[in-house]
Amino acid sequence: MFINTQKSVFSRMSVELGRRSKDIIAIAGDRDSAEAAAESIRQEIEFRDNIQTGALLNSISVTPAGGGEFNIKAIDYGKFLNGRQREVDNAGFIDDGVNAAILDGYQVEVNV
Repeated sequence: MFINTQKSVFSRMSVELGRRSKDIIAIAGDRDSAEAAAESIRQEIEFRDNIQTGALLNSISVTPAGGGEFNIKAIDYGKFLNGRQREVDNAGFIDDGVNAAILDGYQVEVNV
């Protein structure tokens, strides 16, 4: 019997970590801007009723990028859903959330 040890190690890691990989969806100039943009993106997700399991909403996070900048991350499904909404509405929830933060005076740019 052949046992794929690599697959079992990655399977255990994903269960132990309990999360999916995240992609950078926006970059902010400072922590305040990143937190404001992340909150605006969460509000757009709720406004557009994109909540089925809550995984996308809960995946929005802020991490340091170095050099004083901060990354705003989401699971890869966020990029896909944003792209689908762009086709229909000409703007996805990431775009609208970041634009709302920019209008409030924060330094943020979309990365998708």
